[in-house]
Amino acid sequence: MKTIRMISMAASVTIASSAAAGVVTTDPAVQCATGQRSDGICDDIRVNPWSGKLELALGLDSALAIRKADEKTFRARLSGSDQELSTLKNEGSETFRFGATARLEIFESAGAAVTTGYEVTSTDATPDTMAYNSSSGSYPFTLEYSGVYVESAVYFPIQRLNTRGIFGGIRRFLGKSAKATNSIYGQDAEINFTAEKPPVDFFLGGFFGPFYMTLVSRNEIWKQTNETSSVNNSGSGFEFGLSGPIAVMFPR
Repeated sequence: MKTIRMISMAASVTIASSAAAGVVTTDPAVQCATGQRSDGICDDIRVNPWSGKLELALGLDSALAIRKADEKTFRARLSGSDQELSTLKNEGSETFRFGATARLEIFESAGAAVTTGYEVTSTDATPDTMAYNSSSGSYPFTLEYSGVYVESAVYFPIQRLNTRGIFGGIRRFLGKSAKATNSIYGQDAEINFTAEKPPVDFFLGGFFGPFYMTLVSRNEIWKQTNETSSVNNSGSGFEFGLSGPIAVMFPR
């Protein structure tokens, strides 16, 4: 009888010590919340004190931009045998880009993002006055370049699936060379260009969840190899994209 009474008293003491927190349970979430346990399971369950205050997230970003040139025409030497520069009509540019973004989010009300990725830009042109015989079914003159870009932007508020807001920033293309394909004379010929003013974007727009649209203005000037004239391909237009954070890196 004495042994049974001692076991009963020990059980009572254990229950009483657990009940000091106000509850006796085997639920890990409740045990972690009431301080009855502290281990790896609790680390996964417990809300970090930085959550919602200061977070670092990683995500993806992609977009298509369509722009019209500020200067409607430019001059270029279409072949080495040409004695004079030809005047071309700028038909506009398209840019497709894809990158990865890191975002610092503060109090869920504002965010700062740094993005890097790869872009491909194409500018089409046609002769302004002369007749031409293009070997392709599209535009006879195409200026193209591709390479790495970097971007910085700010968001108000932070971008989530269920939020909407505004954002703006600046983006710079890091490449320095472009190549034009000219088929005006019926045969494809390549013309090399070098960046006199590297392409730089200024953008401002709004987002609704992961989707966004911006007004974008690009400044860029290209110089044809061994020529004194330059091609001012600066212009403005619209950009349509899909982006957002997909993983929180801090706090873990």
